[in-house]
Amino acid sequence: MSNTDSPCIGVCSTTYGDKVCRGCKRHYDEVISWNAFLDLEKLQVLERIDQCTSKIAAGFIEVIAKERLIDALHRWGVRYREDDHPLTWALQLLKFADEKINFIAEVGLQAKPDYQSLSMTELCNAIDKALYEHACKQQAE
Repeated sequence: MSNTDSPCIGVCSTTYGDKVCRGCKRHYDEVISWNAFLDLEKLQVLERIDQCTSKIAAGFIEVIAKERLIDALHRWGVRYREDDHPLTWALQLLKFADEKINFIAEVGLQAKPDYQSLSMTELCNAIDKALYEHACKQQAE
């Protein structure tokens, strides 16, 4: 994935009136204007999303083996930006390969104690919900 590719994952909810996309977490105006943005503007959006994602994900999971995480991303063909934080990669992996993962440790991740009893899908949904709520608060400011 290039540094300025759209983070769209084909689940855009801004067309239904959401001010923040439930898929990629871009704000409505960022989705609408993406193709007109300069590369620097795109990078700023992507960096904001990465910072928020890694901050929120850190409350739920941690990377215990970066090499295993990268291997899993490649094995299942999950798109990721090398410049992003490994926790952002981890969420991408959980979104797209959660049903293929038997144990979170096999992909170099560990759930925080409060979330160890969750299934991969539940864990991914909990992180995604917290990230969406954070993005909505950020957009309102």
